Amino acid sequence: MSARRPACFISTGSVLIDLPLQVNRIPAPGGAVTASSTGPVVGGGYTVVSAVARQGKPAALAATLGTGPNSALVREAMMLDGVELVVEELVGDIGTCITLIEPSGRRTFVTNEGIEAEPQLDDLRHLDLLPGDWVYATGYDIVHPLSHRVLADWLVDLPNGVGLVIDLGPVEPEIGATTLGRLLARATLLTGNHLEITQLSARLGSPGALREACPGALIVRRTGVHGCVLWPAGGTPIEVAGSVAGHLLGGRGRHGAFAENGRNLMLAHLIDDMAHLLRRAQREQAAATLASGVTLARDCGCPVDNSWLARQGSGPSLDFIHCGRHVARPMRYIRGLAVEVEDERDLPRVLADQASRSDGWVKLVGDWIDRSKGADSDLDPLWSLPVLRDAVAAAHEAGARVAVHAFSHSAIDDLIEAGVDDIEHGSGIDADQADEIARRSVLVAPTLAQVALFDSFADQAGAKYPVYAATMRAMHEERREHFAMLADSGVRLVSGVDSGGYQKHGSIVNELALWQEAGMDPARVVDTATWGTRAALGRPALTEGGAADLVVLATEWRQFVDLDPAKIGPLVRTRTIVDGRNALDREAWSAAGWKHVGIGR
Repeated sequence: MSARRPACFISTGSVLIDLPLQVNRIPAPGGAVTASSTGPVVGGGYTVVSAVARQGKPAALAATLGTGPNSALVREAMMLDGVELVVEELVGDIGTCITLIEPSGRRTFVTNEGIEAEPQLDDLRHLDLLPGDWVYATGYDIVHPLSHRVLADWLVDLPNGVGLVIDLGPVEPEIGATTLGRLLARATLLTGNHLEITQLSARLGSPGALREACPGALIVRRTGVHGCVLWPAGGTPIEVAGSVAGHLLGGRGRHGAFAENGRNLMLAHLIDDMAHLLRRAQREQAAATLASGVTLARDCGCPVDNSWLARQGSGPSLDFIHCGRHVARPMRYIRGLAVEVEDERDLPRVLADQASRSDGWVKLVGDWIDRSKGADSDLDPLWSLPVLRDAVAAAHEAGARVAVHAFSHSAIDDLIEAGVDDIEHGSGIDADQADEIARRSVLVAPTLAQVALFDSFADQAGAKYPVYAATMRAMHEERREHFAMLADSGVRLVSGVDSGGYQKHGSIVNELALWQEAGMDPARVVDTATWGTRAALGRPALTEGGAADLVVLATEWRQFVDLDPAKIGPLVRTRTIVDGRNALDREAWSAAGWKHVGIGR
């Protein structure tokens, strides 16, 4: 490697040959099952280095290969991807990993090791690392009894200016405390899936402790097909939807890295310019929402302020209502997304503070699974009624309305009594509660598309949390009848989805289709999702003299046909006209910057 070479991404992640098997179930001991497969494929640490190479970035492999047929498959992939091998080969061959994939997506691994677990310290020490290079390492290799002895010290002692990417993997609990602390302190980018980052935060004591343990690192919490949450050093977390991540990455590629395991996580883009990536992701999300026909979005609990998109002239014409961050108790919501209140007596002060940072709304987490109860864990309220009353009053005094995340039945009575303004989800509301909610004009966003996933949440809980799983399944089974009850009770419904979480940005049509399937008249669906929701959120709908997004010529009256398109252009927000009579001069309107749509043309 020449001193004049460009910065390079170098992976030490051990490479295996993956054989993915799609199965209906995991067989019992001594049983049998029929599988289908698309393999074998080159996997392990190679998926990441391949993804970087496909972005046109210099990429190299510093993992051990051998002389056998499995290693030959890797070399073939490297030749096609343009990846360089920068360490010497060993006599022998790399191992294989059989992956049993169930319909739920759950995976079971059977690994046969080879020489991939035998990195050579001399080879690594002789790498010509330059400032700007990035070195990638996995938790699997850090805990392995053979590779651990080589990798741990070498990674910590990387030259100044060389970035270190640590991919935790599920083996993070096996990394010794001393080794873990040294690696986190040296890391430039720390990545793990939701469970891995949650486990690590719990091990260290809190998300704040994790942040302190790796003060200079970008923390990437992957959420599978839903994208990831990026937490830059010195900043606040920002979510990047899966659809945006895939677009930025340029697709899955021949080894399926993004969709299959998500480990690549746009590393090539992050290396170049993370700030640019974040802004681009926000623009893509806003554009997807706008393209779905939505012109007003309540950014309900997002950890970052997206309202800058509405303020910039070149951005999408999407009006934002920013609600500040979620407010929750420690260990009682998705880690990294909420402001966590240790002492519930501080809740009024925290809500008032969030009100000062918002556009007239704050977002409170009203219930969440309490895992401290073990097998008896269920959705339980987070706050006592006296504290809720004081907190809602404090938010109202600060000029903000209170939206509350609440799934369960048990949290609803206190929320109503405390005077909240909006219940998000509300899947546990009963008929009596619905009547009182309607009487008090409390808003409810039913999010049927989210409730439709409750059976999968129950499956994930499995035998570990059977009470919680039963609660979620019951709400899932009753979701259509429950929605119809809310609608018939006169509850003031508002449209919305959990965009950026389990729902894609721009998926409002899917949500509204579920409303109709549950029995709501189509005209009421449209009315509720448009004028009704805008009015409920305090935004005007159609106003005389307002800036239009669409102009329609429905009659060929002379005073309309003779309009000067250049003069009326500044009067509208978007220069789009539908010529329902084909009476206009198409060329003149187009020349004035209008998108002209003529019937039949």
